[in-house]
Amino acid sequence: MQDESGTKKSETGDVSRELENIKHALSASTIVAITDEQGVITNVNDHFCRISKYSRDELVGKDHRILNSGKHSKKFFRDLWQTIKSGEIWKGDICNRAKNGELYWVSTTIVPFLNGDGKPVKYIAIRHDITKQKEIETSFRDQSELMAQTYDAIFVWSLDDGVSYWNSASENLYGYEFEEIKGKKVYDILKAKYPVPFEDYFEQLRVQGYWHGEITQTTKTGEKLIVESRQVVKHHDPDNPLVLETSRDLTAQKEADERILQQASLLEKTRDAILVCDLNHKIIFWNNGAERAYGYSATEILGKDVCDTICNGDRTVIEEAIAAMLHTDEWQKETINFTKNGGEINVITRWTLVRNELDHPDYFLIVNTDITNLKSAERQLLRAQRMESIGTMAGGIAHDLNNVLSPILMSVEMLQNEFDLPSESQPWLEMIRENTERGADLIKQVLTFARGVGDGIRTEVDLHALVDELTGIMRKTFPRNIKISTALSPGLPAILGDSTQLNQVLLNLCVNAKDAMENGGVIEIKCDHLVIQRPREITPPGQYVRISVSDNGTGMSTGTVSRIWDPFFTTKEVGKGTGLGLSTALSIVEAHNGFIEVSSTPDKGSTFEVYIPVSPGSIIEEPKVAEIESEEGGGELILVVDDEENIRKVTEAALKKNGYSVLTAADGTEALAVFTRNPEIALVLTDMAMPYLDGSSMIRALRNLDSNVRVITMSGLSDSEGKLATISEFHLHKPFTSETLMAQISEVLKT
Repeated sequence: MQDESGTKKSETGDVSRELENIKHALSASTIVAITDEQGVITNVNDHFCRISKYSRDELVGKDHRILNSGKHSKKFFRDLWQTIKSGEIWKGDICNRAKNGELYWVSTTIVPFLNGDGKPVKYIAIRHDITKQKEIETSFRDQSELMAQTYDAIFVWSLDDGVSYWNSASENLYGYEFEEIKGKKVYDILKAKYPVPFEDYFEQLRVQGYWHGEITQTTKTGEKLIVESRQVVKHHDPDNPLVLETSRDLTAQKEADERILQQASLLEKTRDAILVCDLNHKIIFWNNGAERAYGYSATEILGKDVCDTICNGDRTVIEEAIAAMLHTDEWQKETINFTKNGGEINVITRWTLVRNELDHPDYFLIVNTDITNLKSAERQLLRAQRMESIGTMAGGIAHDLNNVLSPILMSVEMLQNEFDLPSESQPWLEMIRENTERGADLIKQVLTFARGVGDGIRTEVDLHALVDELTGIMRKTFPRNIKISTALSPGLPAILGDSTQLNQVLLNLCVNAKDAMENGGVIEIKCDHLVIQRPREITPPGQYVRISVSDNGTGMSTGTVSRIWDPFFTTKEVGKGTGLGLSTALSIVEAHNGFIEVSSTPDKGSTFEVYIPVSPGSIIEEPKVAEIESEEGGGELILVVDDEENIRKVTEAALKKNGYSVLTAADGTEALAVFTRNPEIALVLTDMAMPYLDGSSMIRALRNLDSNVRVITMSGLSDSEGKLATISEFHLHKPFTSETLMAQISEVLKT
């Protein structure tokens, strides 16, 4: 019997010490009282004495009826006692009377401590002074008659105490009467959805004292409303601000706007350029298709004359359209328009004269269909047909021409080897030889152009060596006022091709660049490796080597660029070019399954980019991302603290799935109680922004109970000032993955 009695006394002593530790942790900012199972006060902190005006000696041994203000019914206190006697936590607001007769309000949480049989042995009451908040609520109620006259919904709420004022417009808008919603959490009732994360919204409201924006709310019948919400903090309690919220219903307006947007989106989704001009030819509507086609944004072009913009000052089209619409309200034509950057596009333009209800001309509706690609395809087809015809002809005559040149060249060689030939004949023979070889080279180019590729052997080509050889030749043969610059990416993969033909391609491009800079300049050769994700017409996606040749010479007009691939087309003087260089280069590159892109600006220079597929043996594999492995738990007990129920649930599920045991708490005060009852808790995973008792205060209280407690903090707010690091070195930024959480827990538990 004595052993059992001693054990009970020891257990009671342990509980008392734990209660003292809790009281010490909270006494600085919280009103704390401890009672026995009958409700008799056994201890209070200094804050309790200050607000009640009673000394500790006057309070200890009394029950809380000493503070009864008469503001609450007997049923109120019966319900309170029934809750805590059943072992549950009670929360609510209580009005007390101080010793001097003054009334004060406290937000109260009463936590029962249970014995082994689940019966309460002590109670701890944690309170916060909300007197000023209640005074503001009273002031609001005094102004309720004025607020009731407005058509806007006006209500007052706080996180802890719920709704405390609700005008008639709120009843009409949401369907709830004040008695239905009084004291309830506004978020639980109206289910507001904000345009930003809740943490960001509430942080602005708490710090700046106001918030304004559009939110979605739910009425009593489940109808969704879009409202303009204005929220102002009237009592700046950082943990429990009192908020005056005004809501204006925008649902009908938004629905009307949505219908207009849906109708407008039909015009915006079309790929055609749709524009509307008034009768003075000023643009008054400009859709997304027009922006894509011409490059002008609606802001840039609205109010401008259609002729001065997309017609580049040419009034021919509009004069034709107006003349045609004297007889009919519709007209169309294929024409050329101009983009913002001066480029030409081919369009089919369709004009419709729209009349008003009096049948008078009102405006012009213009629909322009961009057919530039179609025209380009037509030109490419015609060019291919011409090249095929020329190739057939060239292939037919090249053999005969070589038969003509071969004996000439052989004869020259024989004559040059004759010792008794007069010396004055040697220059003439050399001239014949050089021109014969030049003719042979020309025929070789024609054959290469005709066949697309000659009889060269395909091998892996090292671009570094190819460019080095080419630049060496150019530096020896090009004028001194032409500078050669190279920039090759390290580790370029090889390409599969004919090095002689590829050398010819680059040499042709460099010679053209040199000829475009009569007064000198810079030829820049660059090589790099890239991956093309999307196919370009007939070019498949894959890994390519890009070789670019740039100059800062005379450049070319758009019209010239469109013809440079045509056989025998040249801008050089007679005798300085055959017009086959670029045609031959294109044939060689296409035979290597590549393509060429060109960009040029008059008086600024040109850039030719040659794309050749990487040799299959040199394709670089994409790096694989290593998977993160997480360790499973061994049944360790983890306390999850978060005021968001869904976060608690999903975190609990993830932890249990990975082998951990879990307890949860909805706020800091509840977490303290759970932690006190479960000393085997191995780790606390806690949110930082919570009502009643925030994460920082809770962690300090936990460490007063157990200095070795392991803590991981969570927050959806930024920590730009590094404050969280002073609380816990382990922190997770919301949102985070399960793998990240498990890895963090594993790391903490190893410490």
